[in-house]
Amino acid sequence: MLVTPPRTPSRATGAIETLLVELGHPQLRDLDDDQESLADHHDELFEEIAAFARRGWAYQFDAESGMDYPRDYELVLAEVLRPLGVSDIELDDRAAVLHVDARKIHVQLPEQDDDWLDVGWIFEAANLAVSETGWLLLGIDDGDMHGVIIGVVPHDVWTAMAEKGLTGAWRAMTPVETMFN
Repeated sequence: MLVTPPRTPSRATGAIETLLVELGHPQLRDLDDDQESLADHHDELFEEIAAFARRGWAYQFDAESGMDYPRDYELVLAEVLRPLGVSDIELDDRAAVLHVDARKIHVQLPEQDDDWLDVGWIFEAANLAVSETGWLLLGIDDGDMHGVIIGVVPHDVWTAMAEKGLTGAWRAMTPVETMFN
């Protein structure tokens, strides 16, 4: 479940960047265009989003889509889970199984709409995939379905940020325990 207090900007003090470097997580040298754009867009008010984007930990997508089901879901999940080293995502909608590399995760299927992705399902499926990896799923709850921001972060980094009051607009998903086949 996503905890949804109001967005609280970090105001770009540099504290988050400093902490992440201290924890051994420097910025990526070769950001893709989407990561660079997300980082640049949030630099001034939301350092926590920009800092995560510069490490490949944050992803933004538009929930309104052309609906290439289930491919659109697979593409979003692949981007979200890329920092964990995930290279293959496949949603078997007949068996209700999400294949994440060699793991099989039993899921309920997304509620289909011709124009919109089921954002709640994306968060739930990503949270199941992240469970038991040492990473935590995060989200920004601002109601913007054309700019949904989702991220992943190592547990130790999140703990350090929370202890210093640097989580800003990010809200952590409740970790879940899963059984992988």
